[in-house]
Amino acid sequence: MSERNSVYKILKAIDASSGRGDFDVERDLDLDKLKISEYRRELIIESLVDFGYIEGITISTDMYRDSLIKAEEPRLTSAGMECLKNSSFR
Repeated sequence: MSERNSVYKILKAIDASSGRGDFDVERDLDLDKLKISEYRRELIIESLVDFGYIEGITISTDMYRDSLIKAEEPRLTSAGMECLKNSSFR
């Protein structure tokens, strides 16, 4: 799967979960459904946060250098919504 497809699916999953209050990274951003590695998912999420497309998600590293994704009511910003709407993005 292309990285563009993965980005689109991540944005779509976050948008679909907005307001539900039960976002779960492993369920809503399932690696098998995304067809990407855990490392790639973390890189994409980090980029989406850095570019201002999503809020409410942070990625940190524990003392063993394992990455931890913390999601507290993740949501798309207006830039993220615009990106999701862009049909050429898929």
